[in-house]
Amino acid sequence: MATRKPGRGSDQFPLRLPEGMRDQIAVAAEQNGRSMNAEIITRLEESFQDPLVLPPDVLARIERRAADLRVPGRSLILNAIDKEFPAGYRLGEFLEKWGVRAASANSRMERAGIIEMANEDFESQTAGLKLVEQDYDDGSEIQIHQITDEWRVVAILPAIDVEE
Repeated sequence: MATRKPGRGSDQFPLRLPEGMRDQIAVAAEQNGRSMNAEIITRLEESFQDPLVLPPDVLARIERRAADLRVPGRSLILNAIDKEFPAGYRLGEFLEKWGVRAASANSRMERAGIIEMANEDFESQTAGLKLVEQDYDDGSEIQIHQITDEWRVVAILPAIDVEE
């Protein structure tokens, strides 16, 4: 069955917005170079992604700063990561595209396949980024390594427990 593209024939849902929110959406859409509809869809899609796990005090500071800047906290975090690791493929993008997927895989076989795809990805290789699964007695984690003079761990994601 063919999937329908978003457009006039898509599901529609009348929505009442709190006062001032339409203007906020319009400003954000303009800043991001999107239509208001695309801005709303993007923000909804982002809300369904796995949350970044940070200590509550750190998260509270980030959220306060994000509120001051009127940007989503997740965007502020990924932007900071990208500034720290500016090589080609951004570390934030790599985390989103490969790291989170590998860490939340449903089986070891699926996880191994994602790690292999990530490490063969041209943009990953160009940026000097790779995924490594590290096993411990009490579970495993996904490490993100970056090559400088030697490979170094730049991020660690706890992996969910899966069956062999």
